[in-house]
Amino acid sequence: MSRIESGRLELEFEETSLRSIIDDIRNMLDEEAASKKLDISYDTEGIRDNAVICDRTRLCQVLLNLVSNAVKYTEYGGKVSVLVTQHECDEPETASYEICVRDNGIGMSQEFASRIFEPFERERSSTVSRIQGTGLGMSITKSIIDMMDGEISVKTQEGEGSEFTVRLKLKISSADEKVSVAATAADNENEQSADSAASFAGKRILLAEDNELNREIAVTILEGFGFEVVSVTDGSEALEHIVDSAPNTYDLVLMDVQMPVMDGYEASRLIRGLGNKQGAEIPIVAMTANAFEEDRRRAKAAGMDGFITKPINLDEIVITLGEILK
Repeated sequence: MSRIESGRLELEFEETSLRSIIDDIRNMLDEEAASKKLDISYDTEGIRDNAVICDRTRLCQVLLNLVSNAVKYTEYGGKVSVLVTQHECDEPETASYEICVRDNGIGMSQEFASRIFEPFERERSSTVSRIQGTGLGMSITKSIIDMMDGEISVKTQEGEGSEFTVRLKLKISSADEKVSVAATAADNENEQSADSAASFAGKRILLAEDNELNREIAVTILEGFGFEVVSVTDGSEALEHIVDSAPNTYDLVLMDVQMPVMDGYEASRLIRGLGNKQGAEIPIVAMTANAFEEDRRRAKAAGMDGFITKPINLDEIVITLGEILK
C-alpha cells in the first residue's frame, strides 16, 4: 500500500496466458475450497484471445484476492463461480475482458459496500470479525486495476452473497502459438521429468525453508528430479552448514527469503562475505511467494543467482536450476 501511495509501484508487462492465470488461482485455492465442501467453478470458454500482454503477477494478485475472499466468506457447502468473457474492443489489437467472481456467501451491507475499496475498511459483524484480515486487500486490488486502466464493481446483499466484476482492456499478443507449445510441453511432463532426474542425479542441494509442509513438498519435488537434499529451518542454520562443510559439499543453496531467526537475504549476504571459495561461488537461489520486480532486485543485491516463485512450478524449477547448474 505504501508503494502504491508513493507512486513506486510499477507494472511489468509480459506475454502471458489468461487461462494459465486462472489455472494458477484454481491450484492455490482448490484445497481450501474442498475443505469447506464448496461448489467452485471456473469458466474460461468465453476467451477467444488467450495470449495477452499484461502484468501477470499483479493480475494474479487481483484475482487471487477476489476468489480467496469469495472462498473465505462463503459458508460450508456454498457456491463460488469465476467467469471470464471476452468482448469486442474498438482499439486495434486490443480486447476487452470481463472477469466475474460470484458467491452465495455472507454478503455485505450496502453501506459497507460503498466504501469497500477504501484502506483498512472491514465489515463490522460477528461473522467477519472472526476472520483475519487487514482491510487492505480490496484497496490494493482497486489500485492495481486503476493502474491497468480497468474498472471494478460490486453487487452484494447481506446473507445472499457478492458479485465482483473486473473489466480490463488488454493488448492481444501474437504468442498464441507459444502458449500452444507450452501446453504440449506440459503433456510431456513425465518424460521431461525423467530426463531432468537423470541430469540432476548426484547433485546436492541445501534447502532452507521454515515451513514444515513447504519443506516436505520441496524435498519431495527435488528428490523426484534426482537431487540429494539436506534441509534446514532458517538462514542461520544454512550459514552454519556452509561454514562447517568442505568445499563442493553442496552444488546449490535453495533459500526461502521469509524465515525467522535469519531471513534468506541476510543469510545470502553472510555466505557471500565468508571470504572463501565456497561462499563466493556456490549458487544461491531465492524461493518466495513474492514475485515482484523489487523482490528480484533485492535478491540480486543480496548475492543470489536465481529466483523461484512459490507455489513451486515444476517447469520453472527445472529451467532455473538447470541453467544455473549446467
